[in-house]
Amino acid sequence: MKKNSIFLPLLTVTILSVIGLIFIFSAFYYKSTSFFANTFVIKELFFILLGILLFVFIANIDYRIFKNLSFILYISGIIILVLSMVIFRTYRGRWIKLGIISFQTSEFMKFGFLLYFAHFISRHFERSVTLNILEYSMVFFKTLMITFIPMILVLKQPDLGTSFVFAAIWIIFLFFFRATGFIVSLYVILFGIVIGVVFFISSEITEIRGLFGFLLNMNFIKYITLFFAILLFSMLLNIVIAFLFGQRINILFTILLIMLFFVGLFLAKGVISHLKQYQKNRIITFVNPSYDIRGSGWNVIQSKIAIGSGRVKGKGLFKGTQNKFNFLPERHTDFIFSLISEEWGFYGAFLVIFLEFLLLFYLLFVAFKANDAFGLFFALGSFTLFFMHIVANIGMNLGVMPVTGIPLPFISYGGSFYLISIFILGINVNIFKQSHEVRRLDLFIK
Repeated sequence: MKKNSIFLPLLTVTILSVIGLIFIFSAFYYKSTSFFANTFVIKELFFILLGILLFVFIANIDYRIFKNLSFILYISGIIILVLSMVIFRTYRGRWIKLGIISFQTSEFMKFGFLLYFAHFISRHFERSVTLNILEYSMVFFKTLMITFIPMILVLKQPDLGTSFVFAAIWIIFLFFFRATGFIVSLYVILFGIVIGVVFFISSEITEIRGLFGFLLNMNFIKYITLFFAILLFSMLLNIVIAFLFGQRINILFTILLIMLFFVGLFLAKGVISHLKQYQKNRIITFVNPSYDIRGSGWNVIQSKIAIGSGRVKGKGLFKGTQNKFNFLPERHTDFIFSLISEEWGFYGAFLVIFLEFLLLFYLLFVAFKANDAFGLFFALGSFTLFFMHIVANIGMNLGVMPVTGIPLPFISYGGSFYLISIFILGINVNIFKQSHEVRRLDLFIK
């Protein structure tokens, strides 16, 4: 057992939590300068203290106990999601509120899903090389169902950002399950869906200017442009695959990729029909934030102003004008990174990114030092979950990704995600404690 294995993640989480607490206080400093008069700060302080105690406790519990409980936790998560929509109709089904206690149902589902999926895929991992095509397809179908059920329920809440997290974990697990052919097909289809959603929604907006808007407003040219974009993408992907796997470039494979891309475009129409109007507005804002300056584009524009105005050293703690004059929205949750960048500048933003990515590298180290397949896949899933949250949150603050409402781990205000993140990280510490030797990456991807 490694006695000091808890020190690095505990120190990193503590520093991030303190930074988050400082800027949650800063977010409401213009209303009250008293630390203990701010209910958000008091609640977050409670979650931090409780979380640190839980972290130390969970890090010393054998992770195999959670492995054995994974199916129960997964089913419990499904039941909670259903109950939140059927019985608890407040908060758009995303929260269950019982008196003074409330929690976000999708956060608990993340934990149950990650545990059970890691358990399921680890049971088939060791014999994945010997599986025939029928057995392999059955495993693939089961993983699809394990992922698809919570994704649909979370989308109904609606919570598009969390559903992407489920999909990302599924793809990563399949990659390490040696499902290369499935993964390439999925990537092409998903790329087609994303391009199709952005393209079809944006093409309805005539106010988009510039070269992109010009092409969109000319029906004939836009479809010709899309066709050549598909062809170019398929050829480039074929070349990359041939280079990585030492295969010859196959024209038939390029044609297959084009067909799969069109499947994605076809599915995009179905995706759009299920999107709420505010979700469509977010996509439009992503393409052109100035389209609706006082509406859907307001958050992104003000966030970018806050980040840019902070420059290198920042304006100083509690001195951010975007914060002080209430221009920056949701600055204690979704856009807290913008507040940090405004008041602490590039130095503060770099510190946060460095600490977040330090946790990511720790999780990768845990993954390739795990004793068993469950430890490997749970750590990889944990890495994917945190990576998606970090990149999506910082990306939407910078305006390079659509606004999805995903919090920044251990920084953004919120008890549900904070405690679930503590649970996940604590289990990873125990996996590392019980590891013996470093595994080589090529053992898992051959």
